[in-house]
Amino acid sequence: MSYTATLVAIAAVHVVGNPGFGPNLVLVSQVAARQSRQAGLLAGIGLTLGRRRHQSASAC
Repeated sequence: MSYTATLVAIAAVHVVGNPGFGPNLVLVSQVAARQSRQAGLLAGIGLTLGRRRHQSASAC
């Protein structure tokens, strides 16, 4: 398998596996309900960026 095909396969796994329900959904829903929609959106963005950074670090 070529290097490019390997990277594409890894990226596909991350894209398919990323949107899952779990503690993150509960956290974002709780923040949005208790504070504001904007706070929930920012919490979701922060979780997404953190997860992307972790995925990038584990790929190296």
